[in-house]
Amino acid sequence: MLKTVQKIFHTLNRQLGSIGSLLEIKHPTFKKIFRVTFFIVTLHLFYSYIGVYRFIQERPCSIHSSAQCQRASVALNYYQIDMNFFEPRILRYGGDDGVTGMEFPLVYYTAALLYKIFGFHDFYLRIISLIIISAGLVFFYLLTNLFIRNAIMSTIIVSAAILSPVLMYYGANFMPDAPSLGFTLIGWYYFFKFLRSSQKRDMNLFAVFAALGALIKAVSAMSFFIVIGLLVFDLIKKFKNESGENVFKERKVIIVRVFVGMFSVFAWYFYARWLSGKGGGQAFAMAPRMIENSDDFNYVITYLKNWIYQYYSYETYVLLGAAIIFTIIAFRKVNKVLLATTVLYGMAGICYVYLFFFQFAHHDYYFIALMPFAFFLILTFTDGLMRLAPAYSRIIKVAFVIILIFNIKECALNCEENYFFRFDSREYLGGDYRPYYDIEPKLRAIGITRKDKVVSAFDNSYSSSLYFMNQPGFTVEEVYQRDTIMTAMRAPGVKYLVTNDSAKFNRIYLKDLANKIVLTHRGLIVYKIR
Repeated sequence: MLKTVQKIFHTLNRQLGSIGSLLEIKHPTFKKIFRVTFFIVTLHLFYSYIGVYRFIQERPCSIHSSAQCQRASVALNYYQIDMNFFEPRILRYGGDDGVTGMEFPLVYYTAALLYKIFGFHDFYLRIISLIIISAGLVFFYLLTNLFIRNAIMSTIIVSAAILSPVLMYYGANFMPDAPSLGFTLIGWYYFFKFLRSSQKRDMNLFAVFAALGALIKAVSAMSFFIVIGLLVFDLIKKFKNESGENVFKERKVIIVRVFVGMFSVFAWYFYARWLSGKGGGQAFAMAPRMIENSDDFNYVITYLKNWIYQYYSYETYVLLGAAIIFTIIAFRKVNKVLLATTVLYGMAGICYVYLFFFQFAHHDYYFIALMPFAFFLILTFTDGLMRLAPAYSRIIKVAFVIILIFNIKECALNCEENYFFRFDSREYLGGDYRPYYDIEPKLRAIGITRKDKVVSAFDNSYSSSLYFMNQPGFTVEEVYQRDTIMTAMRAPGVKYLVTNDSAKFNRIYLKDLANKIVLTHRGLIVYKIR
């Protein structure tokens, strides 16, 4: 039996070596291009299998479609109202013009520029997000190559880390979390490259991309704090190289870039808070939401039970658990900077969860900010495994590759099933807004301009119906009663009411408006109220 197993290992070892030799192009530039191309093709196959390209032209829908519409409306308003970058606005008005503070709107401004060139389509926002997160994955693959130096192994490692149903869903989406992760991963590549090159250009690029990640999603600023932690470890002689010298040779360069990056992030969010106060409302959460008692904790845990396998598949949790145990046992064998980065990301993640724990009940995308820990943990685990027993490295590689391939296979299947479920169940998960999709031309035909404010009843989202109608105004939820509707209808500038349930409206608002109807469309009724 032992001889049979050994033969299998030797056969796989020869095959792996043969495939690897194909990637061993001598010229460094061509080698890098070939390896990057190999990874991009693999990533493309993942996207194709999971269903990303099939749904990439969909409008905001399914789970958290309300939050998607909020962000998408920022790009739409840039395009149709004002390209002033520093005045992002949404369609649900808190003040007079919808201007609100928010995360750094780079993604939405870029989409607005594409709208100006090619015309409006939600596809552009999805593709921008997908390009940014894909770029981040490519650069983390390059970072993995700095340590593993094997194209196939690096591809498998990154593949094992990225196959999260949540990440795949929000990769080509309207939310800022995936692009933030993409920029952060790019930044980490340049940081580790700087440790080897000591070139200021690399550290400058780290600061730029890490700052972009944090500007787009504030919690990603933890990367700056982790670098500060690494500096502290280096100062206390935890990162000595073979000659006994400190690894961080250009501390001043690192400190200056880190604090410039952190200042830019602080400055934007300070401005965003001021803008929210000036505009009369804050549409986007920019503050922690901690739990205050045991009831809140149990409430969140109830929802986390549903999310847990949306974050990662069972197989990935087993892999991460094994990686943690191995790293604890063999911590002397792994790269010390990698290990410290992983540990610090774990500690930062704990602090993040503590500060924002209540948000995890209903916001699956909050998990994405924790994913760098998984990326670095798997990389640290693999690096240590390759260093553990050089004499048996081939056998270890083959066994490890076999395990990861089976892991990836199951995780990819789970991602595909989850991806299709989210889109196939879009009405169940996010509400059915299809009647609003094609009402805008009819609104314009009867003289309702985009500047005319409307009240949309009954819309349980924050502003989805407004976005699909491309109409500013207010929404009224189903649970709200007569006084709420009356207040919204009396708001300055409101001229029209759009309702998706006239019977419910007539029960709450007793005044007969039958003679005020100006349009009916797919079950929607539009009233002119002034």
